[in-house]
Amino acid sequence: MDPALQPLSDQIDFATQRLLGTARIIDDADLQAPSLLPGWTRGHVLAHLARGADALRNLMIGVRVGEPRPAYASPEARVTIEPSSSAASPAPAITIGVASSAGMAKCVLSRATP
Repeated sequence: MDPALQPLSDQIDFATQRLLGTARIIDDADLQAPSLLPGWTRGHVLAHLARGADALRNLMIGVRVGEPRPAYASPEARVTIEPSSSAASPAPAITIGVASSAGMAKCVLSRATP
């Protein structure tokens, strides 16, 4: 990784660990509770963060290989991957999804070249 990017990478790691630490202690009832976003549960927010990390990973891969790559495979995929589809999952599944998406995005980011 470019040394100039290390402070940003460290901040992302710290924020990700805080998020995962909180996600690990949230139970199913808490995930179904309303978030501060109107019409969204806490589960929606966590699922949205995971899908957003997946989309950013796709974009970073495109940059890395020097070819345009969409965030989502298709416009239809973006709709079918919306947070609503995974927000109703059990808490452990959502937490694993967030951790997995964050880990894969970090892997691609760590291989980024300026």
